[in-house]
Amino acid sequence: DAGAGAIKVAQATRSRSRWTLADAAVVERASAINAEPTSRQADADDEILGALSLAERLQGRRAAGVLSMRDCEFHAVHVDPRDASPHKLQQALSAAAPLAWRERTLDHWSIRNSPDVRDPQSPNVGVLSAPITRADRAAADLGRAGLDCRQLDAAPAALARAAGLMVGDSAAPMAVIDWGYSRATFVAVRHGQPLYVRPLRQCEFSQMLRAVGDAAGCSLSQAAVVLQQQRLVGGASHGAALADAVSRLCGEPLQRLQREVRRTLEYLGSHRRHLAPKGIVLLGGGATIAGAAPWLTGALGVETRVWRPDRQVLEVSDGLNVPVALLGEAVAASMLAWGKR
Repeated sequence: DAGAGAIKVAQATRSRSRWTLADAAVVERASAINAEPTSRQADADDEILGALSLAERLQGRRAAGVLSMRDCEFHAVHVDPRDASPHKLQQALSAAAPLAWRERTLDHWSIRNSPDVRDPQSPNVGVLSAPITRADRAAADLGRAGLDCRQLDAAPAALARAAGLMVGDSAAPMAVIDWGYSRATFVAVRHGQPLYVRPLRQCEFSQMLRAVGDAAGCSLSQAAVVLQQQRLVGGASHGAALADAVSRLCGEPLQRLQREVRRTLEYLGSHRRHLAPKGIVLLGGGATIAGAAPWLTGALGVETRVWRPDRQVLEVSDGLNVPVALLGEAVAASMLAWGKR
């Protein structure tokens, strides 16, 4: 999972019906350390090699990569199920967005509506696309790192599978928020499928890091450590002095996140009631913030939990010194080797 903030590698192994997270590693991107979240470096393969060298228990060279949502566009379109040909899908996409579709690679899946959705023209196909050049570069980065890239996974699909490792393929709708370094993404999941995708604008985790780093005169890496150690507090200030200060510094980006998520929840509650989530699963860099999940639970009124797989489904190996909340998409991509979709 080559995110803007870090390279995450993970390997899930299977023995009979039991899954184990055998090893994993996280390496910060040089662009993130240098506070340039939009830069795309040509030497991602070196950073991938660095992550591989830290995960000494990894076996084999077959790999799957996850395309970051910062490189992708999601569109929900309607295609007549009586004529769901590639040509009709192309027509629907061209009408939905003025993109150079011939220069993009795409994947699509059914987002069939609930019976309570009465509009026959409502979206029934989800489409995720990325520039062909970006997908080729992602595969080439893995190849230069000595890996055999067998598949590039779509982030919404990976997030849905990751949520399934925690809550199962529940009929109850769940929300997954990937609070990433350069992009925050909301995905509504039901029956293990991503059925609604929305970027949470100007809610990237790097804003939290900068708020702390600028005030404390420290690096973004040091700011991340502060956020992992000082629990967010809400409402009246009654925590430790440093925790209170951190919460105040992060007040503006936290309020932005709350507004964007609340807008999304209100939209789903009004227009896609069958997708109104019963709970939220939080992944990504923002999920490593101490107290982030309880803060969101209080702010939104929806139970929010940090991603961690159910031990009955996926056991985490002893001695894994990596924040598990960073690994959801990488673990989900690894499980593609076993036909887990």
